[in-house]
Parts: sequence; C-alpha cells; structure tokens
Amino acid sequence: MTNKEFVIRLQEICRKYDECYGPYPESMFQELLVFSDIIAHLGELLNEHDGWDGHHGKLLRPEIAYYVFNLLLSILTKSVPVPHLMLMSDGGLQIEWHKKGWDIEISISSLSSVTIYIYSKTQQYEDTYHVPADDFQSFRALTAHISN
Repeated sequence: MTNKEFVIRLQEICRKYDECYGPYPESMFQELLVFSDIIAHLGELLNEHDGWDGHHGKLLRPEIAYYVFNLLLSILTKSVPVPHLMLMSDGGLQIEWHKKGWDIEISISSLSSVTIYIYSKTQQYEDTYHVPADDFQSFRALTAHISN
C-alpha cells in the first residue's frame, strides 16, 4: 500500500462514518482532534527517509500504519490516553504508553503477529507475549492498566 492509498483508505473510513451515523456529533469533536493528530503523525512517520535512524532504518510500511490507525480506533476511548508512536528499524511501528506506573509497548513488525511487552515495577509484573494481529480484545484489556 502506498502513502496515497493509505490516505484514500482513511478518507473512506470517514465517509463510511458519515454514511452510517451522519455528521460527527459535537461530543466527538475532541476525539476527532485526537485522531486527526494521530493521522498527521502517521503521515509524518510515513514520510521519513531510508536510514532515518542514522543507520539502516527502513521506511514505515503503509499497511502497518493503516493497521495501527485501525487498532487505535478500536481501543482508544476518552479514558485511554493517546500513545506514543515510535518507528522500528525493520519498517514496523511501536505503540507505547508509560502511565500510572505501567509500561505497555505493542510492537508491530508484521500483520500476522504482534508483540506485547508489559511492565510494572510497583506491581512486580513483567511479561512479553505474542498475539494475532486481529486480537483487538487483548489490546483493549491492556488499556485498563492506564485508563484515567
């Protein structure tokens, strides 16, 4: 998927929302601003150059950016803070939260399996595991640790 195809797909999502639900209600305005910021940030990350890390960092793959956008659409709520998005040198993307004593990192290098790292010093808990990329329920469960 090219950058242009990625933008077109995002526009399709917005159009489908309008068709199903009508114009965005006023109460969703803040949420839309968050997602427009995420879209802008993903666009910036897609425009990085080869070797962005000073070595051999690969370009962010558009299908990974599109997947991350859809994942965030499914797990972000008013009570879940906006994560940090970090490029990975293999062309993937990492989603990070460091809130309420928890470190949660979701690493996406392929669309088949996603790696999750979760750590809390106060809870004396640390784990790394792999989940299928379509297991959005596992991702939603993680956000309970950092919800406001």
